Amino acid sequence: FFSSRRAMPLDPKFLSADTAYGSLMQGPFKAKWDGVTNHPFWRELAALPTTGEFRAKFQRYFCADYVFVEAFIALLANALARTPRFEVKKVIGAFLHGVLQGEATLFRQNITELYGTDPDALRHTAEPASTA
Repeated sequence: FFSSRRAMPLDPKFLSADTAYGSLMQGPFKAKWDGVTNHPFWRELAALPTTGEFRAKFQRYFCADYVFVEAFIALLANALARTPRFEVKKVIGAFLHGVLQGEATLFRQNITELYGTDPDALRHTAEPASTA
């Protein structure tokens, strides 16, 4: 699925209520988790073989999700610039740093490596992923 990378299967025990993550997903966030994992888009994608159609749909989703992350980064940067309180600036700045170093970097590396696309060009050509 990811060209030269081997996909690591998700250990079902990870989602067990015995783990910290699993207890959150089975507890207070169960409705959200079920909404995401049972969304028609994911059901349709999961039913496809990992061939051309699957790859094209996943690439479209992945790139659109990156465009959303870029817009979210701009929102956080704007909030950081506008807040008058230093303590709030520290919290927003730390969160922004985490998004930049984690999720945004992951997106950028994979968009370049997997799809041969310049992530900066996507911001001007793709629409953000829908929340529907």
